[in-house]
Amino acid sequence: MLPFCRAALRKGAGMLKRLIRALFAPRCCVCSGRISEEYIYKEYKNVCICKNCFEALDRTPADSLFPGTRHLDFLTAPFYYTGEYRRIFLQFKFSGFFAYGHIIGQAACEYFSAHKVLEEYDCIVPVPLTRARLNRRGFDQAALLAEHFAEGIGIPVQRALERTEEGEIQSRLSGAARAENIRDSFAVCSDVKGMRIIIADDVFTTGSTMNECARVLREAGAEDVCGAAAAVVLRKPRSEADIF
Repeated sequence: MLPFCRAALRKGAGMLKRLIRALFAPRCCVCSGRISEEYIYKEYKNVCICKNCFEALDRTPADSLFPGTRHLDFLTAPFYYTGEYRRIFLQFKFSGFFAYGHIIGQAACEYFSAHKVLEEYDCIVPVPLTRARLNRRGFDQAALLAEHFAEGIGIPVQRALERTEEGEIQSRLSGAARAENIRDSFAVCSDVKGMRIIIADDVFTTGSTMNECARVLREAGAEDVCGAAAAVVLRKPRSEADIF
């Protein structure tokens, strides 16, 4: 083959490769654009979040600790439940955009990996769904996120809770009604005596669900219980000295 033919073929192959990469590049879950590799922040299969969109999300301060509840020592979360984060989260939870949950989880994994307080705990316990709700939804969002949280912190996931009552959907209720609706809805199903436990959930709003989980875990012998969520409804974080 003549030298100029080989050069032309190489140039054509390079152009084709760039075209394919552009056409099938991952699509950002926020801006919907096709994102080239150097601008991807996190990616799952053919979905990503680009660096620009990630920087625009409403994120909590590094190592933030939010006030807990009666039975929950404190909460930590990487995002505030606002704006574009809230939109992609709702698509993950209720519209079947499963990959979005992994993107959120990967970002949370990175955040929690730098949170030194969490390394002192023994395991992560996801807030469970009832079997009926799991069958309707097709996946357990808290369990999915808990796997990412655990990877970042470096501790195992333990399915120590089961849901015994379904009740009304919490997001449809007021604060006081949420606490009453969730009461006596969980049971401990494994040995937690003396353990320091992180409860994992998707969003922390009033704290009723995590508080009830923490209550039954403490009654079963857990030593300390805190919470980790992917997002928190806007509130002011406290310093570590204020909590411990």
